[in-house]
Amino acid sequence: MSDGWAALASITRQPVPYHDGYAPNPPAQLAPFVVDGPAPMVVDRAAALTVPAYVRGRSLIAATVASFPLDEYRDGARLLPPRQLLTQPDPATTRGHTLRCTVEDLVDYGRAWWLVVDRDADTGKPRHVQHVEPGRVRIDRDGTVLVDNGPVRARDLIRFDHDRVGALDKGARILATALALESASARYARSPAPRTILRGTGPVHLNTEQARELLDEYERTVSARGAAYVDAVELDQVGWSSAELQLVEARRHTAAQIANLLNIDATWLGAAESGSSLTYTNRVDLVRSLVDLTLRGYLDTIEQRLSLDDVTERGRVIRWNLDGFLRGNAAERAALVAQLLPLDVMDRAEARQLVDLQPDPEVVER
Repeated sequence: MSDGWAALASITRQPVPYHDGYAPNPPAQLAPFVVDGPAPMVVDRAAALTVPAYVRGRSLIAATVASFPLDEYRDGARLLPPRQLLTQPDPATTRGHTLRCTVEDLVDYGRAWWLVVDRDADTGKPRHVQHVEPGRVRIDRDGTVLVDNGPVRARDLIRFDHDRVGALDKGARILATALALESASARYARSPAPRTILRGTGPVHLNTEQARELLDEYERTVSARGAAYVDAVELDQVGWSSAELQLVEARRHTAAQIANLLNIDATWLGAAESGSSLTYTNRVDLVRSLVDLTLRGYLDTIEQRLSLDDVTERGRVIRWNLDGFLRGNAAERAALVAQLLPLDVMDRAEARQLVDLQPDPEVVER
């Protein structure tokens, strides 16, 4: 087994079929990276986080969702001030950190957990929670819920269900391939194999010093002229160059597959196919595509779970506020105000707020 696949077997903790690193196919078919036959693989979180494309896509999803404010509504009216569960769920850390960890769990495992640590004295609804990694939660056959092997009341756990399985399970094979490519690239960078061998054919045998001088002279001549003549020496070309191995192309292809795994446009991961006809007229279109096609599932998962009766009072719902993220640039907002203000759809104060202007002095005085 080659070093790269041996490393992969240790990372995934599963046996990998024997493969010597190459296959009798043209290099253009990416033959060096084909696994022989089906092989169940399990890529854990630590290994997946060494794949740059996966880290970038996962961070894009989690960080973007965590940046949105959460609001509470009753009969269509937003309730102010927002309760602490929405502004700082965990008193020991920031709201963004808690939500980011939650979304990362939804991406990796399809499920996330919050442990209720404090409740409102009047309503009994959760006021503060603590994010709990899925590996710390276990449910016995009798239904007992354990966190760090300690029993916890089921009502004190808030479970977010996004998908039956997460990306680490669904994308195990493509992530394992990405790991193998990273290993192959690193190995090639550390010890590139010589492609040219000068083999002596004459009766004279060179010692080590003479051989070094011959190689130095050959390299200088080829560098200067592009060709060289060496008497009584045969030239053999062995192995494949980095271009023939297509390491760059293979890694770009793998990044595009990871984008598909995460349901992200490959443009966000720098892996868009050449000649792609996908275009966006402006930033708002690009961002709206991200929200509608990628983030919507995570947003709905958290919204709907926090709106259930065990978390929020009946008759109230939790909604994400995406206005700041989707409102466009200053010129677009000014054009929108110019259209809506004469129609009495908004008042002067709302218009100034939309274009990031200070309220009127008379409004401040009142």
